[in-house]
Amino acid sequence: MNLLRRPPQSIFMTNPPPSRVRQVVMWFAVSLAVITYVDRVCISQAAPAMQAELGMTKIQMGYAFTAFGWAYALSEIPGGRASRARRNWQQLEH
Repeated sequence: MNLLRRPPQSIFMTNPPPSRVRQVVMWFAVSLAVITYVDRVCISQAAPAMQAELGMTKIQMGYAFTAFGWAYALSEIPGGRASRARRNWQQLEH
């Protein structure tokens, strides 16, 4: 008899059915990533028109790009955490 062998987990707990919240959170994170990617591409193309229309100097435009870059970077954090959480969740299921 092997005393170190663990019994199957189903003896101790039953797995609840997967909730829809997971899917909603993942779709939200993916849609945020797509929107921020498109914004990042579009703002570089629109920079000359924005500069002319708003009367911004190159330094002011640099500040605008910096603010946009920080917002873009911060919006990527939830996506990375969700990806890691999903990977951990899948490891727990198996």
